[in-house]
Amino acid sequence: MKKILLALTVLTITIFANGQDKNKVQAMLPGYKPNVDTIELADFLKISDLVLNDNKYSILGFDFTFTHDGYETTLHCHSSKLTDNIKDSIIKSKEKNIKIIKIYFENIVVKSKDDLNIKISPIFYNIKI
Repeated sequence: MKKILLALTVLTITIFANGQDKNKVQAMLPGYKPNVDTIELADFLKISDLVLNDNKYSILGFDFTFTHDGYETTLHCHSSKLTDNIKDSIIKSKEKNIKIIKIYFENIVVKSKDDLNIKISPIFYNIKI
């Protein structure tokens, strides 16, 4: 009997945890899979906003980080917008003969319709220069 109860408890926890992953709020660049896709520079420059997979939330801000010349640079954004400053920083990498640059969206803070601020998981993309 104890084994059956233990098995049911483990099964319930597993089902609950799997259900949570499906409902997880995630940021992304429209049309691209986070942590998977490589984006052409010209296409990246056309993107105006970081978006969410759930319209019950809105982005309050994020840190945009990338590496260039062996240095890491982080730009702070206080909205969902990919600012000219972000795009100009990536364009400068083109002048340095870099082929691919990895960009990170970190410390992403979203607001729920209940006015709760939540920090969600970071994401990254490769940009083909």
